[in-house]
Amino acid sequence: MLVRWVKGRLIATVGREVHEGAGGTWTQIDPGTTFPSGWNWVDIAEGPSAIYLAGNAGDQAAIYKIEATATTSAIQLSALVQVADMPRGETVNTIYAYVGSFLMIGTSTGTRVASINDDGNLSIGPLIHESSDGVKDFVAVGSYVYAAVGAQCQKGDRSTAPGLVRIHLGETLNNSPLDFAYADDIYVDVTGSCESVTYASDKLILGVTGTAGVYKQAATYVESGWVETGRIRLGTAEAKTWRDLRVLNLPGSSGSVIGYANRDEGATNPSTWQQVVFTDGERYDRTGKVSSNPNEPFTDIFVALELKASTDKSGTSHVSSYNLRAIPAPTRTRLIRVPVMLFDRETDRAGSVMGYDGYAFDRLELLEALEQVFAVVPFEDFTTGEKVNVYIERVSYSRTTPPAQNDGNNGGIATILLRVI
Repeated sequence: MLVRWVKGRLIATVGREVHEGAGGTWTQIDPGTTFPSGWNWVDIAEGPSAIYLAGNAGDQAAIYKIEATATTSAIQLSALVQVADMPRGETVNTIYAYVGSFLMIGTSTGTRVASINDDGNLSIGPLIHESSDGVKDFVAVGSYVYAAVGAQCQKGDRSTAPGLVRIHLGETLNNSPLDFAYADDIYVDVTGSCESVTYASDKLILGVTGTAGVYKQAATYVESGWVETGRIRLGTAEAKTWRDLRVLNLPGSSGSVIGYANRDEGATNPSTWQQVVFTDGERYDRTGKVSSNPNEPFTDIFVALELKASTDKSGTSHVSSYNLRAIPAPTRTRLIRVPVMLFDRETDRAGSVMGYDGYAFDRLELLEALEQVFAVVPFEDFTTGEKVNVYIERVSYSRTTPPAQNDGNNGGIATILLRVI
């Protein structure tokens, strides 16, 4: 049985039935539909013009609305109308309406946000964050909504604890009006699952099972927190020599920052990665070397920052920015420098003379044309027997014949720089 006070009405569910309580009596609301076998209502919330009910049957889940229409003498409740169908396999744990515009949906896999339309229908957004424990409860404070995520709140260094994920309804992502920024926020360092959350006296209050108890948000900071980046490749898949990591901690902030780097995301905790840089309460702008070996380039890198609180936990570090520097390190290819004779008149091995006036210059222009378009041509070294494909990196020309009295035999030596591909 589920009972909620919504829109000045007492609404209760018994099995598949939905009832309204008033004046000591209960009236069943016409379902207006047939529910699947095993249907069970899990939560009720209110919007500007409707009451919303969420339910599950096996791996199916849906959200219904009951419209509330005001007359001159009373408020009429309509029959149940389905307004949302969840993806198969994703069931609903809880729903929570906020500021008349959003309906938070806590599911077995994470959080979705639905916008409440003028007609009371819902437009459901993408999965904002995932939690293998699902989302059990919500509470809103200002522009933030806190979601209870069981034991899957990331407390840093790839470890989890019972706690909350904070969703920022004022910051959208990916050009989507219903995809919001979020962060793992508050946790309780015990074994258990955060099943409920509320807000009172300017503090968040968490209900935790397992190591059962009710926990209130503390006034001090945790010992450390983590920021872990995704894959960094600087917009190119070419190999790079990663040089240094610079971290700027805001002057005047207490605590310290440790920067770590690793070429392989892997499964290891960031605290085991290479420690690159350290800032403290006196040195706020520090740079450390990521790699001391320029002969070991790699395509991408991962960075993690550990932000540590002051000794008494009354203050913490504040990272304003970090910079990562690298230089290109593409695969080296062999260069071959070949001298070629270019004369207007040339003699082959049989003693035959070939050419004409301008023959040397015409062939020089052809070589330069191949150079301009990076044309790939075959190259064979008759001395070593090597056969490779190359392109012309550069053509240079040195004239060896005098400028006059040369019987029209213009020419010299063209040096062709070839790059093996």
